[in-house]
Amino acid sequence: MVNIRFRPLALLAVTLVASLALLFVVAPQTAESSTADRGGHGQSQSQSQGPKIDSQDVLDTLYQWAEAYDENDPDLMRDAFTDDATFVYASPAFEEPLVFEGIEELMGLFIDALESQHDQRRHVMSNSRIERIDRRTVQVTSYLTLLVVADPADGPIVQSTGVYRDTLVLERDGKWRIQVRDLQLDTAA
Repeated sequence: MVNIRFRPLALLAVTLVASLALLFVVAPQTAESSTADRGGHGQSQSQSQGPKIDSQDVLDTLYQWAEAYDENDPDLMRDAFTDDATFVYASPAFEEPLVFEGIEELMGLFIDALESQHDQRRHVMSNSRIERIDRRTVQVTSYLTLLVVADPADGPIVQSTGVYRDTLVLERDGKWRIQVRDLQLDTAA
């Protein structure tokens, strides 16, 4: 039989232990901690590759590009890429992926595309997974859902879905920028 006087203390102890366990399970991971156990040889990858990577800074670059494209802001779009950036664009509509090299070629592609589009687009990225390559390089895999509003009186439609595989580098100014963007669309549209 349980002594009534000790029930509140027992309940408090169980609640405290459960809360601490939940904190450790739900705590967000940085790019460093998500790959730390993959290094092997008795030393984690994070210990051998330097300081922690701020995952939010990496993701902010990807979100910057999406916002810049959707809002037709070429300067902000350009700032998301390195000068030597490469864009690999694969779609079921093409036999071979299209490859664009260098910032001028990429910006030409984006600006030409924007000029031909008379709708509102929203590039929604989700399920982003960051993997550290070295202290100044990460690879990010994200899902793309491209929403399009052709007529504001109608709701958005899903134009396409796909997967971004981005390689970002930390540049001397302290900003992460996309060096390689590989987009594989699921549909021909």
